[in-house]
Amino acid sequence: MATGGDTDAQLEAFLDQTGIGFPLVRDEGTYSQYSWPPSISPYPRQALVGRDGTLAYAASEHQLQALENALVAALAEPAP
Repeated sequence: MATGGDTDAQLEAFLDQTGIGFPLVRDEGTYSQYSWPPSISPYPRQALVGRDGTLAYAASEHQLQALENALVAALAEPAP
């Protein structure tokens, strides 16, 4: 069971509903230490680290178009 209380079935239903095809990592206890705002959220946190190792994108809800735009921009950047 995830820290937020979601069951495996709830997580699978969320993945089916949103069409997410990339791997997800389940938090087993650090979520509350690093989340913002500091509380349990029903939404996954998304982060994209750029080629240079800096945070290129972060969101606290599933925003497919914004994440896709950030990925396209990051891939367009020349490698360091």
